Amino acid sequence: MVEGTNKKLVKDIAAALTTQRQDDLRVKAFRLSRSRGAIPATLGVGFEGATAADSGGSGGIEGDMTEENAGTRTFHKTPRQITSTDGVFEIEIRDLESIQFADDAGAITVFVLAQPS
Repeated sequence: MVEGTNKKLVKDIAAALTTQRQDDLRVKAFRLSRSRGAIPATLGVGFEGATAADSGGSGGIEGDMTEENAGTRTFHKTPRQITSTDGVFEIEIRDLESIQFADDAGAITVFVLAQPS
């Protein structure tokens, strides 16, 4: 090594450690800052033409969804083959396409499901 290189190396390491200590002090100061509390409550903002569920409009679902008759289910036309992991067994199934539900107010909602690939 050239004379003086060791001094520069020691100086660079000391500078890096000093910077690291200052960063640690900043982090500790940040962590010790006081809590500001929750964001104050404000009025919500909707979009023009929105209706509430109980306003007589076509709002949302009232209460629980219940399937009243399993016979109203429909199934996809194309069957799907499922093979066991060892390849010994194979079954053919038709996937569910739609289900009808009724909410507490008696309104019917139909869930339409895509066919898995």
